[in-house]
Amino acid sequence: MNDPQDSRKAASAARGDRPRTGGASSTALGNAFMRAFHTAHEPAPVHVDPVAAQLLSEQEWAFFRGSVLGSSAVRGPQADRNPEGAIRWWMRAGSVAAPHVLLRGRHTEDALRRACGRGARQYLLLGAGFDSFALRRPEWAEGLTVYEIDQPATQELKRARVARLRPDGVTGLRMVPANLAEQRLDEVLRKVPGLDGTRRTFVAWSGVTYYLQEQAISATLEALGGFFTAGLTVVLDYWEARHLAEPRDAAVASMAASVRRNGEPFVWGSSPRELATLASSTGYQVLADVSAVEVAKDCQARGAVALSPHPIGRFAELEG
Repeated sequence: MNDPQDSRKAASAARGDRPRTGGASSTALGNAFMRAFHTAHEPAPVHVDPVAAQLLSEQEWAFFRGSVLGSSAVRGPQADRNPEGAIRWWMRAGSVAAPHVLLRGRHTEDALRRACGRGARQYLLLGAGFDSFALRRPEWAEGLTVYEIDQPATQELKRARVARLRPDGVTGLRMVPANLAEQRLDEVLRKVPGLDGTRRTFVAWSGVTYYLQEQAISATLEALGGFFTAGLTVVLDYWEARHLAEPRDAAVASMAASVRRNGEPFVWGSSPRELATLASSTGYQVLADVSAVEVAKDCQARGAVALSPHPIGRFAELEG
């Protein structure tokens, strides 16, 4: 006999009901959906992440798929006839968030590979979300220890799913629950077992800065620079303020409204000049600061599918 609970779950997934995540970041889950769908449906993905789909429940997959198909940018007869094709178009050019998320993942891991070549042996993800790097580790990263810091609810859900995928554990992965809105980062870092401030370290700070006040961003950079004393690279993404503040840009307004509904509103944007000043004031030099548009062109030149990101997104690489 079928379990009635399983039947209810299947019906819910088919309807695309909003999944219950126990307080875990819905934005992080949505980003995992973008990476997973792009990997599965593009012949030459910008960012290859075959594990992301395994970190999502069927209900979550159905919800995010349905959300895209129900958006004003996608819905219509063509989407009804070819829903997967419609979502591919949305991922490539119909969304502000999706191309940025895909390019961010590619750019960050390209920078990580370069840092490993310079001797980095620790990889710290601040606001790790449902990143899957430690579960699909490439050969060049076998010597890395990966430390993931995120809010407790998101880590709890991810930890359970990682344990289901890898019952014997993941070598070289350390998951650290921390509420950085209430805990000082330097105190959290000092308590992480095995994390060594005297080893060269790469930090990915992805999808976070735009939710923070500038004071919190400065404090985070200072805490990282104070703890890691033997060479530090920080890669972060940010929204360019002049685009974030443009009320006539319907695509940006729609994205901002979406994250606001999820309880994660945007509060900060910058410019390359302002970011360089912020970096300098906290002890860093800017190695690179490029737009998502530039990264998309570079990826396409190297054989990946063409994406059309909004110019609001930028990626900065800081050396401390």
